[in-house]
Amino acid sequence: MTLRRQQSILIRLVFLLGALVPVLHATTILSGTLYFTTFQDQGAGLACNPATATSPGCPNVWKVPFVYDSVAGLCLGTSSPITTSTCPTESSPTPIKTLRGADGIVFDPNDPTNQTLLVGEQSANKVAKLKIDGTLLAERTADPSTTAGQAYSLTVSPGNSLMALPNNPTATQFDIDVLPLNPFGNGSAHPTNLSTFVKTVAFLGNVKSPAYWGDAKDGHYGFFGTLDLSTIGTPGSPFPIALSPIVDDVGATPTSPAGSQGMLPSHFLEFDSFSGCFIMSGKNQIWQVCPDPTTSGQFRIKAKIGIPHISGSGPFCTNPIGNPYCGFVNWDQTTVDGKGHLFAANNDGDVLFIDYRHSVTKSIADPTNYAKMQFLSVALDDIVFVPPPPPPANGCPATKGFWHNHPFPKTSVTVGGVVYNGATGSMTIGGITYSQADVLSFLPTGSRAAAGGNGFRIGGSQLIAAILNIANGSPHTASLDATISAMNAELTGQDLRGPKPPNPLNSELINFGNTLDSYNSSASSLGCVEGTPAH
Repeated sequence: MTLRRQQSILIRLVFLLGALVPVLHATTILSGTLYFTTFQDQGAGLACNPATATSPGCPNVWKVPFVYDSVAGLCLGTSSPITTSTCPTESSPTPIKTLRGADGIVFDPNDPTNQTLLVGEQSANKVAKLKIDGTLLAERTADPSTTAGQAYSLTVSPGNSLMALPNNPTATQFDIDVLPLNPFGNGSAHPTNLSTFVKTVAFLGNVKSPAYWGDAKDGHYGFFGTLDLSTIGTPGSPFPIALSPIVDDVGATPTSPAGSQGMLPSHFLEFDSFSGCFIMSGKNQIWQVCPDPTTSGQFRIKAKIGIPHISGSGPFCTNPIGNPYCGFVNWDQTTVDGKGHLFAANNDGDVLFIDYRHSVTKSIADPTNYAKMQFLSVALDDIVFVPPPPPPANGCPATKGFWHNHPFPKTSVTVGGVVYNGATGSMTIGGITYSQADVLSFLPTGSRAAAGGNGFRIGGSQLIAAILNIANGSPHTASLDATISAMNAELTGQDLRGPKPPNPLNSELINFGNTLDSYNSSASSLGCVEGTPAH
C-alpha cells in the first residue's frame, strides 16, 4: 500500500501537540532514512501474494526517506529539500529484505557508518545481520538450546552484546537471549523470573548494570524495574529482577491513566540522552519516565501522550482503508536521536514524529512541540533511524546538585593545584584543606548553599563539582584545567567559608563559576547520563 494513496494528517491532541510556526525561509531541520519491520510477513522462501502483500514470503524489512522542514514539517517518502509549504507527493517505502520473521530492528554498534542492521526474526529463533541494502551478512540462533527460542525486541548493551527478548505469551520459557556481536555469534539463554515475561530491556546511558525492563504485552499495561546483569558474561546465568519505585507527577488525564506498577505502558523502553529519561511505550500510550534526582533508584513519570482510542467505538488510525490492523492500537517501538526528535511506530500502521528540542523542560508532551502522525505501512512493527552518537567511554559530567545527593568518587586527583582525596572526600583549594563535610556544605541544601552574591560560594561550589566530575572520569580539556589553575591561584590563602570577598576578587570568582557551570552541565550535549562513572 503506497504512501501516495494515504492521507497524512497533522494531529493536535488536547494536551500536547502544537503546530509548527512557519519561518520566512524553509530550512531542513532533520533528514535521513527510517528503517522498519512489518510483523505479519513471516516465511522467507515462500511465495508472496502481491495482491495483499500480507502473505508469508512478502518483504518484511523496509526503508523510507524523510525530510523534516521548518515550513512543510515532516515529509515521508522524499529525500530532497522542501521548496514549498506542503510536502511533495510521497513515494512508497522500499522493501529491503524478506526474512522468516521480522520484529526488533537496531543498528549494529560495530559499524560506525550505520550501514548494518540487526533484525530479530520472531519465532524463527534467529537474528539476522544485514546491510541497509538488504544484503544478508550473517544469521545466528538466539537460543541454540531449544527450538522454542524467540527473538522479538532487540537491545544492544553497553558491553557490546545483543539481547533478544521473547514476545509470545504462550511460550513456556521466559529467558533473555544474549548474543555476542564482535564477532557475531549464537546466543545463550539467561532465565529471569517465571512470573515476569520481560518484553524489553534498556540501559541508562552507558551504565552496564543494572538494566531496566518492561513486561507489558501488546495492547496491555505492565510493570517496570531493574535487571541485574552482573553475570552477563556467564552463559546461562540468571538475571535477577526487581520492581523500581515509581511516582506519577502527571496523574490521570482524559487520555492516559494514572501510572503505577501494573499500569505502565512498558512494552518498549528507549533511553533518551536528550532528556536523560526513558521513553516508555505500549498500548495507546507514550510516556517519559525519568530517574528521580533526589531519591536513588526511584523514577518519576514526567510526561504522557495518550492517542485517543475507545474500544468498541471504532479504530483510531489515519488509514483504515484496506488496513486489517487499524484497530490494533499499540505503540510498539520508539527511536530517538538524542537531540530532541522522536519517532514512534504503531501496530495500526501509523508513525508519530515529535520535535521537542525547544521544550524548556525537554518534555515530549510540551504543548509547543511540533508533532505529526501519519500512515506508514500495514502491520507496522518496529522502527529505527540513525542512532545518536554513543556515550563517551569516559565518565559524564554532573551538576553540583547531583554531587550533593550521590556518593563522591573514590579516585584521587590533582588538577590545577586543587587536590581531591578520594579516600576521605576532602579537597585542598588554594592551600586550604576542606573536609568532606565542608565540601558538602557548599552544595545545594548545604549550610553554605545560599550564595547571596558571595563569589566564594558561587565559584567555590562549581569548582568543587568540576573536581568531583574529573575524579569520576569525566573528560576535561586543557582550557578547563587552565581555568581551574587560575581560580586556585586566586584562592591562595582565601578561605571559602569566609564572608563575601571584595571586588575584583568576588566578580572574578563568579565568572570562574559560570565557566565551570557550563562544564558541569554538559551531560546533555555530550549525550550521556550525568554522573555516570568511567568504565
